[in-house]
Amino acid sequence: MLIAIQAAIRTSSVAALELATTLAASVITALGGIATWGTVFVASRALSVLAGPVGLALSSAWMLSDIAGPAYRVTIPACIVIAWLRQKNLTKY
Repeated sequence: MLIAIQAAIRTSSVAALELATTLAASVITALGGIATWGTVFVASRALSVLAGPVGLALSSAWMLSDIAGPAYRVTIPACIVIAWLRQKNLTKY
């Protein structure tokens, strides 16, 4: 989902600015602060760093750690074996 948001931000600069401003104001308000223009500007700059190459690297590392988790170490090889068995069964006749 994070990669889809990053792609949407890269396609439209106006939508990216609007999204960053809204998110920054929401984060500041949720943390108990008052969303002034200065704090929104600083927070939107921080969010723009996360939407760029830094965010892409972090989301890729997160995805790799999820794939290497204990559930996928069993699930992915099992799916490959099942697909192989199905293909073997189809070519048998």
